Amino acid sequence: MDMIKTAFAALLVLSVAGCTRQGVSVVHNKEQARYSSNTIVNKRINTTECLDTDDWYLDGYRVGKSFSTQKAQMLQQRVGFCQLSLKTLPQQFKTNWENGFSVGNNENIKAKNKQNRQARKKV
Repeated sequence: MDMIKTAFAALLVLSVAGCTRQGVSVVHNKEQARYSSNTIVNKRINTTECLDTDDWYLDGYRVGKSFSTQKAQMLQQRVGFCQLSLKTLPQQFKTNWENGFSVGNNENIKAKNKQNRQARKKV
């Protein structure tokens, strides 16, 4: 029985340590929940691979799909996180980000148009 308790305690400690290392946290109250919802941008940036051209595309896609009105701010945030400037940003990264944004934004527009058509059919 003691061995089971010890194993359970070790598993619990390792789980908490793993969550801490990965930046995962449990929200314990409403104030923290409000703060966490305001940091969605930080969660997006914390997974960034600055030297991966595919990651630039995927980030642009995500911004185009969900944050299209904040295009310039999101690109600037990504560039700043990678400790670059728009002048020093390799063209391939910017091109991939813009291509991803375009595809994500077009899908976003199509989805909104589909919702509008469905809403008109119901009326």
